[in-house]
Amino acid sequence: MRSLLLAALAMIALGPGPRLILAQETPSSAAAEFMFTCNGEHPHPCATVPRQISGLQPEYTEEARGKCFQETVELRFIVGPSGSVQQVEVMKPLGMGLDESAMGAVRTWRFKPGTHDGMPVAVKLSAEVSFSLMTDCKEKKSKKTKPRK
Repeated sequence: MRSLLLAALAMIALGPGPRLILAQETPSSAAAEFMFTCNGEHPHPCATVPRQISGLQPEYTEEARGKCFQETVELRFIVGPSGSVQQVEVMKPLGMGLDESAMGAVRTWRFKPGTHDGMPVAVKLSAEVSFSLMTDCKEKKSKKTKPRK
């Protein structure tokens, strides 16, 4: 089996739960063995894409909320054969405690693991965790900048 990584992007907002939206295969230099997902380019041998079944949403930090900071942190992690998340790492950091919040939430996620020949296998995934506020930050910022009479 070749060392390959599955990089699947997941988009999550602070409302509905995360969902897998794109899967790409990339070569791996990691020691662990990974497989491609089944698709037209790599039909066999291949693994199914892990499917998220539970997990928490990340929490906004007070610092980021106070600054009306809205952005996306990109994480990479492994979904093990048991469906648990392992080895979470930040690929695109944000700061203000949002990286740690996103990592903590992703560690709670549980998946139906990817499989090959009916057996669970480890799969490396990437997730984009979006932080967005329901309030209108433009209005909030303009109120702060209005001159006093």
